[in-house]
Amino acid sequence: MNKAEVGKTESKTNDHIAIEPVCSGETELLLGLYADLFFDREPLTRYFGINKERMIAIARQMHAERENNPVEKGLCWVAKDGSQAGRMAGFIACDDIAADVMPTLPGGLIDEDQKKMNAMMRLLGEIRGPCMDRIAAKGERCLHIVALGVAPGYEGRGIGTRLLKQAITQAARLGFTAAYAECSGPASLKCHEKVGFTNIHSACLNEIQIDGARPYADSDIQVSIAWRKLNALDPNDAEVAQGLEVARCESGWD
Repeated sequence: MNKAEVGKTESKTNDHIAIEPVCSGETELLLGLYADLFFDREPLTRYFGINKERMIAIARQMHAERENNPVEKGLCWVAKDGSQAGRMAGFIACDDIAADVMPTLPGGLIDEDQKKMNAMMRLLGEIRGPCMDRIAAKGERCLHIVALGVAPGYEGRGIGTRLLKQAITQAARLGFTAAYAECSGPASLKCHEKVGFTNIHSACLNEIQIDGARPYADSDIQVSIAWRKLNALDPNDAEVAQGLEVARCESGWD
């Protein structure tokens, strides 16, 4: 099969995938999709070993139930398969870094989960350091890509790339000047690099010191910070242009 035929095939298989904003009535569906796609699949989630039910409860309290949450701000999208009655094929959840630099842990966690969440937040705080320094030094209004996932059976079809493009085009329209994501594997980093992100910092868990100790010495997971400026979007990119048009229609701009 030549390149032209590959392009036609990809277009044909994706023409029924629609990228849509998550509405308030879909929040629980989004949380369920997040748990399904991240539980026992995403390296950090698997390493810290929080069960699926607790994942949903923690995400709900930390992100979905607070005032002015990401869904209300229009910073979450899902990919829906029109050929499968709107089945969710992927999602992206983002937030304003000013709102989620260090979210408060929800109450009611059992001691085991409290320890796991504290450890994860300390870890992410250490890894984000260079990114936070850059934001502070340059006064960036930064979008945080909290989670990006594609459902089994839909990988390799460009859905993750489309979700990322939708997020950054909408963010640029809303006045964000930069975006970043924690990528816990090479596939995640590669997906972000396809839409112009660059790796500004990487750290292997077994090298990270916290309070003079190395609490993750048994893990070789590498986490990278992917960064992108948002004031240089290419309007000649068909998907970027489409994303800008969708953003205008959804928000009533122009």
